[in-house]
Amino acid sequence: LYGLIAHFAGTSSLLWWDRWAYRDVLTATFVNRNAAASFLALGLLCAIACMAWRPRSAGAMVAALLCGLALMLTQSRAGVAVGGAGFGVLLFLLWRGGRMTGRRLAGAVVAGLVALALAGSGVGERLLHSEVAHLDRPAIHAATLSASLERPWSGHGLGSFNIAFAAHRPATL
Repeated sequence: LYGLIAHFAGTSSLLWWDRWAYRDVLTATFVNRNAAASFLALGLLCAIACMAWRPRSAGAMVAALLCGLALMLTQSRAGVAVGGAGFGVLLFLLWRGGRMTGRRLAGAVVAGLVALALAGSGVGERLLHSEVAHLDRPAIHAATLSASLERPWSGHGLGSFNIAFAAHRPATL
């Protein structure tokens, strides 16, 4: 709820600190949009599980709507993908455990696909208009893997990604 209020109010602070990253997306009390998305996806899954136990629970429905909306506003590709995968696993387990009939399962799948499409539109817009949209993501991933394999046991050190990646960055980037 705090994240939604802060996002729609257009505040540039993170609690009482000035925000230094991700000013244009919802991060709630987190610095990183992916951390916020992970937290919100877990909240959404918990709310959906509560709705499976008490289908007419207004509190769980409100929590699911708030977490789902906030998750979309993070514009986190990974958060949306992992949240969607978690939703699929949760639905399968609820169906398998007898908590969900075939008709309710079909309705939940349709609702999940609609929510994923809505979330995907924000994520898709970020992909098309981001600073790295024109770059070759596989090359970035390969260079990152190469840097990781250089020191698999000790790593490069906290906060040293920029330096380690620069040494492995392809000339095309």
